[in-house]
Amino acid sequence: MTQPTGSTDPQPTPGTDTLEGLAGSARGWHTIQVGVLGFVGICGVLRPTGGAAPASVQWLSASLAVIALVIACLAILTVGRVAYPISGGGSGVSPLALAQARGRLHSGIRLTIIALILIVTAALSGWWPQHAAAPAAPARAAAAARPHGGSA
Repeated sequence: MTQPTGSTDPQPTPGTDTLEGLAGSARGWHTIQVGVLGFVGICGVLRPTGGAAPASVQWLSASLAVIALVIACLAILTVGRVAYPISGGGSGVSPLALAQARGRLHSGIRLTIIALILIVTAALSGWWPQHAAAPAAPARAAAAARPHGGSA
């Protein structure tokens, strides 16, 4: 905001020191969170089934994916309360209300990061090592290369 001519009172600049500035920042994070929710959903749905991982690892991975989805939704609600407040902020916002909104925004960001960590951890089970019959393949190739009837 600009100051009226002849006024010496400092006017607050729009930024994170006002509720409107904090809400604008939260709207940006809210957009990122919707992308994270989509990522969590895609990683949770596009999971290999019947892979080489033991059943306990598959259950743990599925559980982590569900937990990540719940945390991502909770993070969106937490930041959404700051981004789109129900009560009008106006100029009479108390410092306590501003501090609470800032705390909700930080909590929502932390929850988003936790959801990302959980879904990446859940997706790692897709790279479980396969148990193939690799040692038997060279033995078969060597047996096929030997002449019939002769011994090596």
